[in-house]
Amino acid sequence: MAILLMILYHKENKFKKSWDITETLARRQLVQTIQLFLPYSILHGISFSTFPLIGGAYRTIFVNILDEVSYAAGSGFTFIPMYFVVVAPWQRKRKERNTLAS
Repeated sequence: MAILLMILYHKENKFKKSWDITETLARRQLVQTIQLFLPYSILHGISFSTFPLIGGAYRTIFVNILDEVSYAAGSGFTFIPMYFVVVAPWQRKRKERNTLAS
């Protein structure tokens, strides 16, 4: 959805030339903001939608196989949102740096 919106706003910005500086700037800022947060949003969607699948599969498969300590440690490793919290700030900072440089 966000990718489609970004493409539509970008096309509108190209084809709808406006001599009003504030309108043109607002459109350009909207596209740049979407571009900045799009990778973050995609990573967020993937990590929080895969957690129930991976966590549920882990609990179903390994509940009777592993001892209690190994099972608890494995449950911690399959908590996918934890990885999102670690990766997302680095990804956003890198994207900001690339946007500011160009």
